[in-house]
Amino acid sequence: MEERYVQYLEKAKMILRQMDPRNTNSISNQEIQSLRKQIDEKDRKLKDLDVNLFFLISFFKIFIL
Repeated sequence: MEERYVQYLEKAKMILRQMDPRNTNSISNQEIQSLRKQIDEKDRKLKDLDVNLFFLISFFKIFIL
């Protein structure tokens, strides 16, 4: 029984160490902001491409019809 308790205690300590913000393996707030910025930039580029494609298709419809 005591051996099982020690195992649970060690596992809990390991999880707490992993959740510690001072842990170098955790993702920093700056890294998260950088990734969000990259996602926003790629979303903006996709929207621009979508708008350009819409205008291009509209342009060709006018000249084809």
